[in-house]
Amino acid sequence: METPRIFIISDLHLEHANIMKYCHRDQFEDVQQMNYEMVSRWNQTVGKFDTVYFLGDLVFSRNKGRNIRGWLHKLNGIKIFIWGNHDTYLKCKLPYLVIKFNGEPLLLVHSEDPDGRHNKETLAHTEVCKIITEWKPRWIIHGHHHNNNLQKHPLINNESHMINVSAELLDYRPIELEKLLSMRSR
Repeated sequence: METPRIFIISDLHLEHANIMKYCHRDQFEDVQQMNYEMVSRWNQTVGKFDTVYFLGDLVFSRNKGRNIRGWLHKLNGIKIFIWGNHDTYLKCKLPYLVIKFNGEPLLLVHSEDPDGRHNKETLAHTEVCKIITEWKPRWIIHGHHHNNNLQKHPLINNESHMINVSAELLDYRPIELEKLLSMRSR
């Protein structure tokens, strides 16, 4: 049996037709093909016993997420779910998680933006400061920004110590956390 691996991704937005236009998902003909491709790419990458930190916005649906169990069942791996702004249907809302990976504390959150524009889905500025003071993570791994402002939110921003794991930046498949962290400048 292979050693389980750890992956990370955010913002699949399954069932969300408008995201195709908003985030330039032009390679997909329609929402059904997008859904199929993302599930397929996920399962080609992630094994049954791998762990995936999912940083929010799995399903965007008019039916308030009634299909979330169906989607989660289709995706390989053990999923640890951080709440995103489109995850209003979730009963358990884990707003962030601090993990230690190879001894390094990392803050995992849907949106790191503490300026108040997205109050429902972001941590208040004081909460971010408290987490950083107590846990001392040097890097914040987030989603939410997709591929719409790559100047400010590229895959890896070595200057601000932020990593954007929105699906568009990862070819719509989870990325192994160890590989992602090795891409940073030291």
